[in-house]
Amino acid sequence: MQRKINAPFSYYRPSLPEAADWGLELCDCGFSKVPQHSHYPLQEHPDEFLFDWKKGRTLDEYQFVYISRGQGIFRSKNNKITKLQAGSLMILTPGVWHLYRPDTEIGWEEYWVGFRGETAQRLMTHFFTEDKPVLNLGLDEGLIEIFQNISNQNSEDSLDRHGELAGQMMQMIGRVHWLSNNHTSVGVHNKRMVEARLYIQEHAYEEVDLGKLAEEINMSYSNFRSAFKKYTGLPPRQFQISIRMNRAKNLLSQTDTPVSEISDALGFESIAYFSRIFKKNIGISPREYRNTQVGPN
Repeated sequence: MQRKINAPFSYYRPSLPEAADWGLELCDCGFSKVPQHSHYPLQEHPDEFLFDWKKGRTLDEYQFVYISRGQGIFRSKNNKITKLQAGSLMILTPGVWHLYRPDTEIGWEEYWVGFRGETAQRLMTHFFTEDKPVLNLGLDEGLIEIFQNISNQNSEDSLDRHGELAGQMMQMIGRVHWLSNNHTSVGVHNKRMVEARLYIQEHAYEEVDLGKLAEEINMSYSNFRSAFKKYTGLPPRQFQISIRMNRAKNLLSQTDTPVSEISDALGFESIAYFSRIFKKNIGISPREYRNTQVGPN
């Protein structure tokens, strides 16, 4: 069964010798939505990854934890409490005690990846320092796309993709380093559009209340729709559909997942509705598209 895309997700990969050979081994990854007044961390992780605010924890791997929505606080062995906001990235270093949590009145959404290896250690010690464990990178669509690509490729049938995942982790480390040296503040108007675009990207496979989204960024819906189209080239709803269609084409051409499961994973209410939207946007049905990519069975 194809998992719901961009739904809360965590995956812990078994450690394999073939992965260590690459020097940059992906250990775990995930995406969490933490609502207001929720226990944190959520009780869906192995014991060694759980912690509470009083005890904290120490890991045996590097982790990037990126906050895409909400706010909270962070603390580590050699640092005072640091405020976190959307766009903050925590760098967790092996053997260094730390703790963090979302604001209980607001909550947050977080992406994370854990990794280790000789190449990982060389890159992390060369480009980053333990005395700066929180980087304010801003909301970056490219970084979130890498997180999403890594998460989407992890499942029980992807245990042999060590080189590909190592390459994506290299890309992520490079992106984080570049952003840490090149991030600049954007104007209020563009910040609103970035927030709206990222929200739609992260919730593209759900029913998005665009009127409510416009209210949250303090715009009328008509002004929001016009500004969003100017910023992205598409109205908000069509932008969401384009994300779904691109993901559908990827799944149809690169997997043998049944069309009904793809429809469900992409958040369509029925396979008939999915097929109708796909044909309207792509020009042919999902099954016809699959046959053009891989040939008929």
